[in-house]
Amino acid sequence: MSQIEWTDRTWNPMVGCTRLTAGCVHCYAAPMTHRFNHDHYVGLTHINEVGRVDWTGQINTAPPHIFNAPLKRKKPTVWFVNSMSDMFHEGANDCDIVRAFEIMNQCPHHTFQVLTKRPSRMALKSRQLGLSWSPNIWAGTSIEEDKFASPRVRELLKVPAALRFVSLEPLLSALPSLDVSKVDWVIAGGESGREKTVRAVDPEWVRDLLKRCRFVGTPFFFKQWGAYGEDGERRSKKKNGHLLDGDEIFEMPADAYDRLTAYGRTPDPRWTRIPSRALLRPADRLEASAMPYIAQGQATDSDDEYVLSLMRGDRETYENPQRRKKLVSEPDRTRWETEAQWKHFLDISL
Repeated sequence: MSQIEWTDRTWNPMVGCTRLTAGCVHCYAAPMTHRFNHDHYVGLTHINEVGRVDWTGQINTAPPHIFNAPLKRKKPTVWFVNSMSDMFHEGANDCDIVRAFEIMNQCPHHTFQVLTKRPSRMALKSRQLGLSWSPNIWAGTSIEEDKFASPRVRELLKVPAALRFVSLEPLLSALPSLDVSKVDWVIAGGESGREKTVRAVDPEWVRDLLKRCRFVGTPFFFKQWGAYGEDGERRSKKKNGHLLDGDEIFEMPADAYDRLTAYGRTPDPRWTRIPSRALLRPADRLEASAMPYIAQGQATDSDDEYVLSLMRGDRETYENPQRRKKLVSEPDRTRWETEAQWKHFLDISL
């Protein structure tokens, strides 16, 4: 079983990655892969110029007994795909991607959560390789800062998946640009880790996301506070827990519930089933299909330097959220509520 609350198990048909943005600084997968330095994990990591474990950029294919694991498991399961990699990494082999999708298509009793920081490549490869996004395959993208919200969701909407979701972990800023009405599920969580430069999540960012999700009916899943608790105190991830204002918010799309129950399995009792809703879905898909392909998500030199400075613990670059909180302004919050109310009114009128 996985320790990730929003899934059952992890499946890694490929391993290896590259740090792309500031959200990757404290990646759990790199040091874990470094410890696993055997078999298909060889050559994936190295010690970088600042003395930290880092990725080499190499992507390896898992051996058959791992690659074909979902085919052998008969119990309906929710799988997080590539927790130790990114299926749409630039170094991923097209044949591996196609084979992984063939396996997922052959397992309608399972649910597969495909999460990437490269949604533009996800959309591109879906077209180039003719990938079949059967209803049991969900498409998701990670968003850690507001500058990535609009472009990554825009690219995600080009993916012909039945369910699209966003993972806001680690949540490093408020996300005023994220339109939660355009996705089917929102996951949020704070950053964890033992490093001194681990960044805290501000409770107001989480409350604002929850309020907006509740307004439009998008399921919201708050995974964890991470290294800093709701009160701003640093503790272990386990002690800080995941309660928001005393509530456990583990909302799941109805699709996951219905698929599991249809195949005779009881879902995790902590999950709350949220009925599916299609808010402006046809219009969104029509608009997305007309958008040109944008090569978004590539790391720039400035991004690389920022990531390295964080790994060094450079306090001149590192903004401690305990000292400088970037809260959502009241005018922004009022504007969002007004726009959402008008959209809801127009939907009812039409």
